[in-house]
Amino acid sequence: MQKNKILVIIGVLMLLGSSVLAQKFSGGVKAALVISQVDGDNLSGYNKVGAMAGAFANFTFLNERLKLQLDLDYIQKGSRQPQTGDVPDSYKMSVQQVEVPVLLGVRLFSGFWLEVGPSFDITFKGKEYLNGIEAAGSATFKVFELEALAGVN
Repeated sequence: MQKNKILVIIGVLMLLGSSVLAQKFSGGVKAALVISQVDGDNLSGYNKVGAMAGAFANFTFLNERLKLQLDLDYIQKGSRQPQTGDVPDSYKMSVQQVEVPVLLGVRLFSGFWLEVGPSFDITFKGKEYLNGIEAAGSATFKVFELEALAGVN
């Protein structure tokens, strides 16, 4: 009886081991420039450049046809209106966030992936500046945001 239990345990471990080999983990780091626009600031255009840096991990399965990607990103967003002849005051809004996208990817063709999923964003710093001085009574920024993401990679 003891021998049968050991054989069953060995068989289960062998099956688990073979399924682990059918899955693939990968990851990396990323960095980019971000050009953002803020809805509700009464300005138009993508006038604020920020930085984005992060890390990601991929878990590929089903014969590399599906993947789950988890990211952890730092991103700078905001808006900006420089002082010009027509605009006597300069304005800048700066927002710093941590984003955690969770994406499900489906392999399309020629190595392209369709990726969709939510992103959980946490704002840890947000300020407004008027003529280079932090604006008194600066706007209140949402601490948590939930976004829907979709794209082809």
